[in-house]
Amino acid sequence: MGVIGHLCNHQAVLYRATVTRDALGDAVETWVAQPSPEGMNCRPHQAWSGTLQDHGPGEQQGARRQWFLVPEEWAPQERDVLRVTCGPEAPVLLRIESVVPTTDRVRPHHIEVNVEVWHGVVS
Repeated sequence: MGVIGHLCNHQAVLYRATVTRDALGDAVETWVAQPSPEGMNCRPHQAWSGTLQDHGPGEQQGARRQWFLVPEEWAPQERDVLRVTCGPEAPVLLRIESVVPTTDRVRPHHIEVNVEVWHGVVS
């Protein structure tokens, strides 16, 4: 399972939104599971703090949240959602803000995604 497979301590499933029209012509968003590697397939950056913190009043910059995915089978895109189903941070939904390009496109070591905790529903 890739070079980082032995370091993974979470299992996640990737979901992508699809929009269809109902009988009245209204847009209906549904979430469809995408191909995702089986078993432990991802991990957060070790410096990641997924807990909410109260820094007091005023503007704050959110903590950078970065996750590493094994390179097999994933095809993450911006606005996809990772549903973490197993591991220390589970259960949590993470919306992908950006996918960090790898330097080795032929045989990538891992896939990096920047995420935010998401409070929607996928099923």
